[in-house]
Amino acid sequence: MARTLLIAAASLFAVACGAQNADPLQVARTGDQFAFTYTGEEATVVVDAQTTAEGVYTLDFRIDDEHFTLDINDNTTTATVSGDLDMTEARRDAIYDMAVAVADLREGNHIMFDKLYRAASLYGKHPVGEVVATREVRFDATERGWTSLCEHYYNGWTYAGRFDEECNCSWGFCDQCSHTWTSVVGGPNGNNGCYAACGVGCSSGTDYTKDCGNHDACANAGYNDWECLDEWNAASDDYLFAPHC
Repeated sequence: MARTLLIAAASLFAVACGAQNADPLQVARTGDQFAFTYTGEEATVVVDAQTTAEGVYTLDFRIDDEHFTLDINDNTTTATVSGDLDMTEARRDAIYDMAVAVADLREGNHIMFDKLYRAASLYGKHPVGEVVATREVRFDATERGWTSLCEHYYNGWTYAGRFDEECNCSWGFCDQCSHTWTSVVGGPNGNNGCYAACGVGCSSGTDYTKDCGNHDACANAGYNDWECLDEWNAASDDYLFAPHC
């Protein structure tokens, strides 16, 4: 079967108007197999994605000669990730921008667009300087789960995100101090989308949860990627599995 190239509406408009800039996101499909290519300013991301069984999806992210593979199983609400990709700021930015590009293409398209949106949103916030992933990681919502903030989103309510950080350090020993950051769910979140959103953008096609709010709270309070790593890990299953509002 010949591959069919899917081009975003912006590209069609550009071609019609004689514009020179091609859409940075290109999608090729053969049956349930997809090849997504996003050309960013400093890095190009290629994702080969396929449905391997009913409710089971594999997405392989490649940048340069490094990659990581994410296997998502909706039947068991679990996922595994393995690979050797060194996450630099340029690579993370390209993955994040890929999520932005695919966000508006989910409605009416194959479920793989939503799977890519969720995965790219998660790894578009991955801590810089860490390899993805040096070992198998398992996200298990049956053990960790999530708490939806959709009602907060629809009513414009606030949520006090909580996070723990080391404090009162002396002689190599530190206490764990709890902090909070309060903002309106779905409201402005610095330069990183909307507060408590498990994904890019601010539409109702995004899930809002406490764990994602906690990660945003940590970042908004000025802590770096490593200091917010626990919050990112806790939100990982929310990104991949929590229902959209």
